[in-house]
Amino acid sequence: SGHRYTLVDAANRVKSDAFDHEALAAALAEQTKTGVSADGMHLSSLRFDPHAGTMEFRAHMKSWRFSIPTNELEVLSVNPLTDPSLLISPDGAQAAFFRDNNIWVRNLESGEEKQLTHDGSELFPYGTVPKATATRAVKPEALWSPDSTRLFTQQTDDRQVLDLPVMDFAPADGSVRPVIRHYRQAIPGDEHVTRFRMTAIDVATGKVVEARYPWVEAARMNDTPFGGNRAWWDDDSKRAWFVDIERGERAVHLVEFDTSTGQTRKVMSETTDRGYLELGSNVYTPTALHVIPEHDEIIWYSERSGWAHFYLYDLNTGQLKRTLTKGDWLVRDLIGYDAGSRNLFFSYAEKEKGKNPYYRHIARVNVGSGRTQQLSSSDADHFVINSGDFSALLLTMTQGLDMNELGGLSRTGNYYVETIQRSDGPTRTVLRDKDGEE
Repeated sequence: SGHRYTLVDAANRVKSDAFDHEALAAALAEQTKTGVSADGMHLSSLRFDPHAGTMEFRAHMKSWRFSIPTNELEVLSVNPLTDPSLLISPDGAQAAFFRDNNIWVRNLESGEEKQLTHDGSELFPYGTVPKATATRAVKPEALWSPDSTRLFTQQTDDRQVLDLPVMDFAPADGSVRPVIRHYRQAIPGDEHVTRFRMTAIDVATGKVVEARYPWVEAARMNDTPFGGNRAWWDDDSKRAWFVDIERGERAVHLVEFDTSTGQTRKVMSETTDRGYLELGSNVYTPTALHVIPEHDEIIWYSERSGWAHFYLYDLNTGQLKRTLTKGDWLVRDLIGYDAGSRNLFFSYAEKEKGKNPYYRHIARVNVGSGRTQQLSSSDADHFVINSGDFSALLLTMTQGLDMNELGGLSRTGNYYVETIQRSDGPTRTVLRDKDGEE
């Protein structure tokens, strides 16, 4: 009849409703003057503050704060933490946002705003997705440096991409006559495709430093290097990296970017003369790559052996340090990495004969030692949500959730939430510890 929000105390093994559903539904119904049922509430951008005993969320086009002990509900006029259009800095003091095809920053304490870029235009804007996606980026496609002093972003160039008219036979206004819609969309054989000018912006001075590297061409499904998990900062807030996938997807380059000088260096490259170079199990979702800045390493996804596996590379030399997984089976998704234990959690498939090859199973590999341990497996699909899974993409589209905040692995790496599912029976969702014990 609907759904419930559940809070699970992993350490004490206690499960309960996250809040009083009936009380919140009644409060929402009273304040919005709409019918709200306890099992029919759709709350997005949900955040809990266990110390204050409150939760904040978005519903009915507004931001709210609900006191769990007192069942009091208040509307928040401006709340940066739940404003999906703001990219908040790591120190929580500033937020980047769009205005007139440029990137601005706002001081979250004083409200003062500052324009960082000035040459953005309709077909050459900063921090946005290509026109071919027929969507708009909610918040800037960018990354704050760890010290909150710089922004790493791209300027999206659609100026030479040709128009691709399409016919809308059912206009939204209900009219009968079809309407022609225009999109900038490159197709195979076109001379020009969408390109990304990789840049770093000093927030204090507004100085824009362009990477001295050929502009990166859009590949995969026209995602950006930032939305596609192909751009990162180093922990020194000076170096950054991005991945350049050449048009045709037969060559991929990992590029180091000195954000102070603009100098770049190809750290490593991978090429193929057969098929395409894939960086994850799904081209619609972010890549299955992961940078470990504190060790100057990157976990790299590759199908070079004929099977999808993970490899560990040195970010300074570009040399292979260790083959993390190998064999006649394939890794599916990168679930998460725990910096404390150096464990990489992942799903895999096609390892055991007699089982459905599409069923996923869960394992971990220690990046330092290369030791692999199977955690959970049976004659069923074992699913741990992660940003590389297509269902995570659907959640961002249908419920307004941030893909970067969706994860079945706890931040400590001590627990993961797993759903065990088959087509011929009901699903079962369990909590496991880092060793796979339920």
